[in-house]
This record gives sequence, structure tokens and C-alpha cells, in this order.
Amino acid sequence: MSAPNAILFIPREKGLHGTIHRGSNMMGMLLQRYPLVGLERQRDFGAGPLPLRFARMIWYWARVSAYSVRQRRDIRLIFCENTHAVLGGILAKVLGKPCIWDMEGDDTLYLSAWRKSYLFSGFVLAFHWVARKTTDLLVVPCEEDREAYIRKGRYDAERTVTLPLALDFSQFFDEDGRRKEEVRRSLNIDPQKTVLIYTGHRTEPPYREGAEWICRELAPRLESVSKGVQILLTGKGEAIPGTSSQVMFTGYVPNIYDYIRAADICLAPIWREAGVPGKVFEYMALGKPAVVTTYARGLRHLTDGWDALVASTPADFIEKVISLVQRPERAVGIGVRAKETARRYHSYEAVAPAVWRAVDETIVKYPGKRLNRRSDR
Repeated sequence: MSAPNAILFIPREKGLHGTIHRGSNMMGMLLQRYPLVGLERQRDFGAGPLPLRFARMIWYWARVSAYSVRQRRDIRLIFCENTHAVLGGILAKVLGKPCIWDMEGDDTLYLSAWRKSYLFSGFVLAFHWVARKTTDLLVVPCEEDREAYIRKGRYDAERTVTLPLALDFSQFFDEDGRRKEEVRRSLNIDPQKTVLIYTGHRTEPPYREGAEWICRELAPRLESVSKGVQILLTGKGEAIPGTSSQVMFTGYVPNIYDYIRAADICLAPIWREAGVPGKVFEYMALGKPAVVTTYARGLRHLTDGWDALVASTPADFIEKVISLVQRPERAVGIGVRAKETARRYHSYEAVAPAVWRAVDETIVKYPGKRLNRRSDR
């Protein structure tokens, strides 16, 4: 049953995840102020070949369409994620509702960086053409993406807004979390080691390239500098043959935050423009120093040497990692400042007001009753 003057969210994830997943975290911020409705679904429509996943998506869209028609009197605005904006935009036109399209990043950049097939890319670009014609506001996670959409003429400047990725500090980054030593004991990690971590499924090209680079270039250099270093590579994907004994492949882990808490230094060796690295904000939010590259988007507020180390070349990246290994007190200081930067720019408290403002301003353009907002928390 719907709620009067609600936001229809497409697709509505099953549960709110602790990770910095764009859709579920956007839901979390919207729920603080607005009634939110929609049909739940499993993320990515399960496993299997592309045609099967596409069929599941079409079936989900059919169910959402029927639901929205039944509940049309209670729906005030449609908020849709990524390719689902083609459905949201069409429904918005049919039902006479305003529609916000939330994109994880520049679609053409994403398809290229993640090496999607021509068939998949064709579907996505066709869907996005429809979405551009039918939605009222485009939301992107960083200024670089906003500038790209406007420069390429794919959306109007007046209808494109930057809303950064956000983390729920109150729920997932409590100040009373376990100490690093305790976490290491629970994970069987040597408490005397300097632990570095790189997170991400090696089934995805940019993350596998980063893992391969760590094993091929970074690990041998670190081994020549210190024998007391251990590198953790988490996520799905095959181990990389011939890797140094300093590198440990954990496979998929259900609680990535414990592994990050166990680390001293966090890595993001991304050597192509692959979008906004949400993992970096998770590192920072847990008070860890991150070594990143200039290829990453959405990091303009970071200051090299203050709240992160930003490398422009592979050689520079290696030297910056070595400097943190050799100066642990510097690593701790950068981590402390990184947490404050993450809280200032990427907490719910920092981002949610801009989300609410985007919703309210979109609704004002259309006739009808405004949303019934919940009392401020």
C-alpha cells in the first residue's frame, strides 16, 4: 500500500546496504524526509547470460509499471537510478509526474572503462537517449561528470546537479568500533605487520588491472624495502599467478569494513578513468590514509599530503606508498584528517540537504501538492 505524496524509487533495493552503493545510500537519505515507495528487487537481476538478465529487468519494469498506475494518485515524484531512468522517464510522462534521473557517472566513460560488450553498450546508450528526453533533472556524483554531460550536449546545465556519494556515519562508522589489534586477531592477520589493502572484485577490468599492477610492480618494491609488509587483495576473482608471498588474496568477504579497519594503508591504483572510486571514501571514513591516482574522479577536495596521497604516475604511486610504510606516524595523521574530510563532504549530514533541495526544487516546477516531509531528525 502506498503513502500519500510519496516518491516512487526505481529500482528499490532489498534492504539498505552498509557499503557506499549509490542507490541504497540515496534511499537512506530520502527516507529521512520523504515517504518512499516502490517494488523491491535483487541487485543486478541475478547471475546468468545477458539475455536472461535483460528478461528479468523487463519483467521487473512491467511490475513497476502496473504498480505505478495503481498508485498514481499517491506518487508525487519519480526517482530512478541509471538505466532504469528510461522506465522512470516514460512513466513520468504518462502519469504527469516530475522525474529525477540519478546516474553513477558519465555513461560513455563507464562503458569504455569497464569494457562492456557492443550489445550491452548499445542497449544502455539507447536507453539513456530516451531518459534524456523524458526526465526533468539529472543527478551525477561529481563535477567532472556534470561537466562531461554538459560539454557533450547530453543534458542542460540548468537541469544537471552534482550530489556526491555519501556514507551513513552514524550506522556504519561508529566511534566505538573494535580496535585494530582486536580485528586483526579475529582475521588471523599478523599484528606486527604493516598491512596494506586494495578492495574490489577482480572480475571487473579496472580492479583486476590494479591488482595485477600491485602484484607485478608494487609488491616487489615493497619487499625490497621491508619484510614486515602484508598486502590484502579482497573481492571475487582468480588469484594472480606468481605473486609475492607478501600478497594475500582473501576472496569475497562479507564484512569488508573489518578488513579495512585491520589495515594501515589503503590503495586505489586505478590507471584509467573509471568513475568515482567509492572505496576511497570508505577508506577515509574509517580513518585510513589512502594512496590514489589522478585518474580517479570526484576527489577534487583532497589535498595531496594532507588527507590523502595523490599519485600521477606508477612510479610516484610506489614512492608515496613506501613513504607511508617508512613513516607510520605520518600515515596515522593523514588517516585522521581523511576521516574529517570524508565527514565534511561525504556523510549523510553533508549531502542529504542537497538531495532534499533537488527534490523540492523539481517538484516546484509542477502543479500539485508538495511532498509531506517528515520532521527533521
